[in-house]
Amino acid sequence: MNIFRKRDDSAKVLAKINKKAIKYCSARDDSGEEIILGKKGAINVFDNEITIVCDGTLVYRCRRKNAKAFELMSLGGAVITGDDENGKRVTVTAYYTTP
Repeated sequence: MNIFRKRDDSAKVLAKINKKAIKYCSARDDSGEEIILGKKGAINVFDNEITIVCDGTLVYRCRRKNAKAFELMSLGGAVITGDDENGKRVTVTAYYTTP
């Protein structure tokens, strides 16, 4: 019995964050600098892809098949990692709006 094994709860997290409103979405570039991709949007989880739309513009899309998702410890946002259309692995952080 391995009590320290990693659990993959991505399916549960994706179901929870579907249609969740977000304040903003960010990603890190190759130099490690955080870039704001968009503000005022939502996370959408479909059968085969995950999208984030901000201000009516698609800012992130990845295939759901190999995507990983987890919520921040504060539960104030989520981190989503997945393959884009070109097969490149991209990680974004989406911060939820406060009720």
